[in-house]
Amino acid sequence: MGKTYSPKERVKRAKNLIGEQSYSITDRNCQHIATECVTGEAKSDQGEAVKTAKDVAEVALATTVFGPVVGGTIVLAKKVLGSSK
Repeated sequence: MGKTYSPKERVKRAKNLIGEQSYSITDRNCQHIATECVTGEAKSDQGEAVKTAKDVAEVALATTVFGPVVGGTIVLAKKVLGSSK
């Protein structure tokens, strides 16, 4: 494990963040703030998990919405070009 601040320094760092208004489930959640107070580096496994789930959902949605369009376009192009591949 890297550096960690003393309990007194952690409290001081946390107090300095009071009133901060930037919150993001993926980039600035409570776990980011807690790890920043302890180690000086804002990290969140929770935020990374949400990003991964969001990416998977976006790919699934794009495949569902655009998959038939792309597939149909490829079939049409093959017919127009006379390709059997």
